[in-house]
Amino acid sequence: MNMKKLTHIFPLLILVVSCTKDHGNYEYKEINAVQITAEESDFMLNMLDTLVINPILEGSMEEIGDDSGYEFLWTIYTTTSYHADTISRERNLVYLINKVPGNYRISFRVKPLATGVSYRYQFNLTVMTELQRGFLALSEVDGKANVTFVNVMGNVYEDIFYNINGQHAGTNPVAIRWTMEAPNDYIAIICDDERGGVYASGLSFTHMFDYADWFYEGLDVIKPQAYHVYSNQSFIVNNNKLHYRDRNYNLIIDGQSVRVESKFYAAYPGNYEASPVYVRNNIHYCSKNQRFLYIPAPTQPNIFSTAADPDNPIFDPANVGLDLVYAKMTRAPRGILDMDAIFENEDGTRYYLKYNINNPSAIVPIKKEVLPSAYHINHATSFAGNHDEDFFYYGSGNKVYVYDPLINEERTVYEFDPQYQVDNVMWHVYEPADRQLFVCISQPGMDGKNGSIYHMNVASNGNLSIRHAYMNVCGRVISTSYKN
Repeated sequence: MNMKKLTHIFPLLILVVSCTKDHGNYEYKEINAVQITAEESDFMLNMLDTLVINPILEGSMEEIGDDSGYEFLWTIYTTTSYHADTISRERNLVYLINKVPGNYRISFRVKPLATGVSYRYQFNLTVMTELQRGFLALSEVDGKANVTFVNVMGNVYEDIFYNINGQHAGTNPVAIRWTMEAPNDYIAIICDDERGGVYASGLSFTHMFDYADWFYEGLDVIKPQAYHVYSNQSFIVNNNKLHYRDRNYNLIIDGQSVRVESKFYAAYPGNYEASPVYVRNNIHYCSKNQRFLYIPAPTQPNIFSTAADPDNPIFDPANVGLDLVYAKMTRAPRGILDMDAIFENEDGTRYYLKYNINNPSAIVPIKKEVLPSAYHINHATSFAGNHDEDFFYYGSGNKVYVYDPLINEERTVYEFDPQYQVDNVMWHVYEPADRQLFVCISQPGMDGKNGSIYHMNVASNGNLSIRHAYMNVCGRVISTSYKN
């Protein structure tokens, strides 16, 4: 057998080390090291509180004086993620907390420019929230949509959406609505602009998504006109058409019933123009044909004129012949559902109509009366009322009025100073045992935050008294809602 001999040749590496004498200068100079301390290092504050920290800086050799020789950096990050946001470059921190509730770490870095050596100190921050429940007011300030929130403890949060997100919700504000969803609740802020508005988290007011993202199908025209919430259903009026959303529905996943969120469906088809004034649930009103509309099953693309007796001597629900101004539900005895509404004709004459909606496919007219021309209800643009009384509350000029349709009588229940005008009224429906009304006023001709919010008590005779007044916290209020 022939054996091949394998030979590995390794090169010889010869290292030549030269030993030379080191003549370097190793003279060390002590620097003025920075020591950072603070009176407090753990903070527990609410969202939109202002965190103020004045750190104490001491030098190891000499006092630290002029800040111009130093670079400062404040950053914040969560304790579970080390992505840091810069919040200040000043020596002392003044920080409006716009982070969602949770635990955070704040890092403060000082770097002397002369040495380039950095020194750090860390603080712990727990962010809580007092934003769960309260009154929402949408106004316009300096051409932008502006949201003011008053929580149940009476704390006012001005410009809350902007302060949280660093952006405005839009221009030409239309409506604000709180809506309970699964698994979260949201605040809808809709605007008549190219964006259409935004959805914000009900917990933190952080921006979630834009108006166009609410729909399964893209919109040819973004023209939001109203947002209605009733029970577990929502409706949007966009470009005179009605869109439906089943706000909560369940899927069976791995044998478990799981709530999931949905979007708005395509508009109901048909020759109609949906009124921005809401009636109730599956009953709507057509402004074009001036008649009531009935939706048998919200998820089916069908919309009909309500069936009614055309020979009814009061009015025909399928041909009312008037424009809808305002409507509210009133619970009659034995659980009967009646509606009290204000309508007007093309000449501006207003009418009071009462009708029963127990059977939405066959509305039953009860009463129709022309409102006296001298009454201020003919000029009102915002109305309110509860579900237990027929009364209407509204503002005209600098006064709040109440109209009693049972006796066809109007009277003044509160008067503000002459320089103010009443812009919006809202009954506090979430506190039925405690009669409350929110009244929003403004000063015409005044720029900026010319609007104020009054939280009023309502006496049994309808008269109002001030519970709280929040002055110059908004602009002229366009829309209101209550977040519960």
